[in-house]
Amino acid sequence: MLRKILLFASLLIISLFSQAQTNTWQPAQVNVVDGTNSYGSIEVWYSLSGCSGTPTVLLKLVNDNSYPVKVWWKNAVITNDKKSHAGPGEKITLVLKPKSETIGSCNGSIAELQLKLSDFGTDPKNFLRFYTADFGYEEAH
Repeated sequence: MLRKILLFASLLIISLFSQAQTNTWQPAQVNVVDGTNSYGSIEVWYSLSGCSGTPTVLLKLVNDNSYPVKVWWKNAVITNDKKSHAGPGEKITLVLKPKSETIGSCNGSIAELQLKLSDFGTDPKNFLRFYTADFGYEEAH
């Protein structure tokens, strides 16, 4: 009986740990001209994750410039039925450090990079991909 309890506890811990980890990063479409995840020297990636049991899209932004930039965008997802669902709120604005990655995580402090899937009116079963609308950037001063 003790052996079964230990096995169950181990599996539970592994399951909780794996839910807190992000999935593989996928390219987020930011450039409507060529359909890529880069705009100038900025790249955007997303990962569908489970943060405390809540389906969440985490974002990663990469600034390949040698100077800080201010980026802005609107969040959106596409569901399996090929419909677009805009995220709540206004444009997101962040300042990225030079030659850096800014990464969203379940316990991270950058709320703009942690998006609850339910805020888009969908769930993991119907989620197809994340993309940005009206993406842009400029050198930050």
